[in-house]
Parts: sequence; structure tokens; C-alpha cells
Amino acid sequence: MENKLQVERDYHNKKLYTEQPQMWDEYVRQVSSEMVLKDTQIISLQQRETTLRTELERSRKQTERYKQHLRAGLNREKVLEKNRVQMELEWQRRFEDVKADYYLANEQLIQDLIEARDQAKAELMEREQQLHDLTILLQYIRRERDQAIQGLTPKVDSLASEEIRRLQEQNSALRAVVTQMRRDMEGLAHLLVLPHAEPPVQPLYQESSASKGNTADCRQPVEQEVHLSGKHLEEQRGGVTALSGLASATDDPQHIDPDRSQPENQAGGLCLDERGRHPAVTRVESASNDITQQRTLVQQLQGDSKYLKPALMCGVLKSVHPAKNDPQLLRLRLKQAASCIARLSREKQQLIALGNRLRAQIAADGRQGRVTHPSLHTTIQHSRVAVLGACS
Repeated sequence: MENKLQVERDYHNKKLYTEQPQMWDEYVRQVSSEMVLKDTQIISLQQRETTLRTELERSRKQTERYKQHLRAGLNREKVLEKNRVQMELEWQRRFEDVKADYYLANEQLIQDLIEARDQAKAELMEREQQLHDLTILLQYIRRERDQAIQGLTPKVDSLASEEIRRLQEQNSALRAVVTQMRRDMEGLAHLLVLPHAEPPVQPLYQESSASKGNTADCRQPVEQEVHLSGKHLEEQRGGVTALSGLASATDDPQHIDPDRSQPENQAGGLCLDERGRHPAVTRVESASNDITQQRTLVQQLQGDSKYLKPALMCGVLKSVHPAKNDPQLLRLRLKQAASCIARLSREKQQLIALGNRLRAQIAADGRQGRVTHPSLHTTIQHSRVAVLGACS
């Protein structure tokens, strides 16, 4: 029994000796494999850690970059907001300026329109007055033409009698004014005559010894008187119309100054000769067909009415009074008046320029305190001759 146990124990010991290394080797192999697996896992985990750290660093850098972009965006937003506020203020200011300019322009436009309306009303009233005057004159001329065609003696129209009487009064006043102006020019020539004139210059008037000392004292009153006379002449000249003057000249043929009767007759002869040379008879017979041309001529004569009074005063128109009863000479008389008006206007402009030069020379002599040059006396004599020629 003991042997059997011994044998069995030996068998187990032997079996243990043989199985133990195998089990150890198996265990070692298992542990080694597990260690290799763990090392592999550790290496993979380390690699993953490295990757994650790299990604974390990259994410951190991106986060910093995003933060910088965000801060830059916030700064730009603040700048843009500030610019927006400034632009709003600037546009508000510009809007106010444009609104103010537009308001001022509208006010100026309204003011200009009001002024234009007032001026148009004034011109309309003036044109209506002119049309009324032309209507009265045309009625008178037509009635005179019809009466002359029927062989009747024309009479003064009741509608135009008041206008004719007013023009006759203005004609008389204007004659007196021009006569006074001519006397003033003659007195001015007397004051400026040199006592020691050179031989080539022969003055028409000699200055007395008493007037030599008073020349400088008399210059200013004479100049003032000439200026006032000219101003009065301009005021009187503005109220006359051309055809009304013709009517006045036709209805008052006896109103002629005695001292200018001979020049008037000479002018009348010239006008009659000129009338004989123009074929006006055939044109006047068809006066009813060319009313438009007659109205145009009437307007032209009315535009030059401010130059008509010298012509009336000098008797150019009144010299044709024998043809009062002939309606065929009315149109010719109008054309003659237009030519006389043009000639007298040119002479008037020359006399105005000459008077301005004389006043300038007188003022220069008064300032310098010296004696007038002999050429001034010659100029004065020429001006006197021009005035007398214009009136004749």
C-alpha cells in the first residue's frame, strides 16, 4: 500500500516536473503576448496622444487667429459705425443746405415772377394806352380821308380835339424851351470868346472888358441853366406821339414863329419838291387795302416820337399845310416826318456830344485856372451854327 502510494506520489511529482515547465512556458508566453499587446496599445495611445496634442495646439492657434479676426471685425464694425454716424450727419447737413438753397431759389423765382408780372401788367397798360391813341388817330385819319374823297372839308374830330389842343400847348412850350437854349448857347459863346484870338480864328462876337473878369463867375450859372433847360426839354419831349403831332401840325397851320418863317418856307419847299418826285398818289388810293402797312408805319413813328418835337418846332411839318384837304398826301407826309425825325435825331446826338465836350473843357479850364484855348471858341461857333441849322 505504501509502495502504491509512493509510486503514485512519484508519478505525480514526475508529472509535475514535466508539466510545470510547460505551464510556465505557457504562462510566460501568455504574459509576453499580453505585454506585447499592452506595449502596442501604449504605443498607439502615445501616438494618439501626440496627434491629439498636435490637434489641440492647432486648434489653439486657430482659436487665437479667430479671436484676432473677431477683434479686427469688432474694430472695423466700430469704425464703420462711426463713419455711418458721420455720413448721416454730413448728409443731413447737405440736405439742409440743399433745402435752404432750394427755398431761396424758389423765393427768388417767385420774386422774379412777381416782378415780371408787374412789368408785364405795366407794359400791357402802356400798350393798351398806345392802342387807344392809335385807334383815335386812325379813326381821325380815316374820317379825314373819307371826307377828302367826298370833296368835303375835314373838320377836327371831337375825340381827338383834346389831344390836339394838348399837343399844341406842348408844341408852344417846346418852342420856348429851344429858343431859351439857343440863347443860352449864344451867351455861353459870348462868355468864352478870347480877347486876344489868333489871326486864323475870327470870333463872331467880341467879349467886353467888364465880362472878362466875370467869366469864371458866370460859367457855373450858365451851365446849370443849360442843364435845367435840357432836362425840361427831355421831360417835354417824352409826352408827345408822332401822329398826334402831325394832327396838331395839320389843324394849326398859322402857329409859326415870325423869326423862323423863312427857314420854314424853305423847308416846306424842299418837302413839296420831294413830294412831287415820289409816286405816293397811287399808294394812298389803296389805303383801305394796306392798313397793316400803315399801322406798322404809325408804330415806327410813335417809337421815334421823342424826336418829333424838334421837327414840329422847326416847322418842317407845318410847311405842308396847303395840302391839308388832300388825303392823298397823308402817307407822304408820314414818310417825310420819318426822314426828318431820323435826320434830327442824328443832329441831336451830335449836339449832345458837342455840349458834353464843351462842359468838360469848361470844367477843365475852371480847375486849372487858365484861359480857354482858341480852338474852343471855334468849336462853340460851330455848335451855334449846327443848332441854327438844325432848327432851320
